[in-house]
Amino acid sequence: MRIHSLVHRDDAKNENGFAVVILTGEEIISLNNLLYEATKSMTGKRTLLELAKEVKLLNAIVQHGGLDSFDIETLAEADARSRGEKREGCMKGAEDESS
Repeated sequence: MRIHSLVHRDDAKNENGFAVVILTGEEIISLNNLLYEATKSMTGKRTLLELAKEVKLLNAIVQHGGLDSFDIETLAEADARSRGEKREGCMKGAEDESS
């Protein structure tokens, strides 16, 4: 990871800090896998789940150039969990139908 720019948080001015970073493909994959494992059964933690969704999207685009049905379902499930909902993936339903 290479930090391109960095602005620190300033509580006195009520300003959030931020960083612009450059990640390699391998770093994106690792970050995606870590966030997926950390959040796969989590509900209601909006900030962390939103980050996991953004990294999943980034990972799909960098690795494959777009989204497939598995990526879309994973993003939809994370979105539902960020709102505190439980959602059983349609990928599981598709597996049950093929049996």
